Amino acid sequence: MTSQLRVVALGAFAFAALVACAGSTTAAPPATSSAAAPATAGASAVSIKGFAFNPASLTVKAGAKITFTNNDGTTHTVTSGAPGAKTATFDNQVSAGQSAAVTIDKAGTYDFFCQIHNSMKGQIVVQ
Repeated sequence: MTSQLRVVALGAFAFAALVACAGSTTAAPPATSSAAAPATAGASAVSIKGFAFNPASLTVKAGAKITFTNNDGTTHTVTSGAPGAKTATFDNQVSAGQSAAVTIDKAGTYDFFCQIHNSMKGQIVVQ
């Protein structure tokens, strides 16, 4: 009889635990995004390493903040346009170990490059 009582008690405990977990509808509140930085579609961070932008191409929503972090031991720039055809959308110098942020509010495709090392190129698609 003691063995049966243990089985029943264990079963009741397991059932209670299952009901408690299944019946719980409390979840963490959903993440909210501020109007200044809406959710991105794709990466919102670009690493500068090995004289390259990684990722070299990314897609974000208009108004998203894109952070460029220089992991190289030398200074780079993050400049909109192309070598010889710089545009006025953004132009940031990023020293070794530092970061710079860019926010683009208008949809479109934005090429960028490093003015110091013209072979470094990338693209941001803003939706």
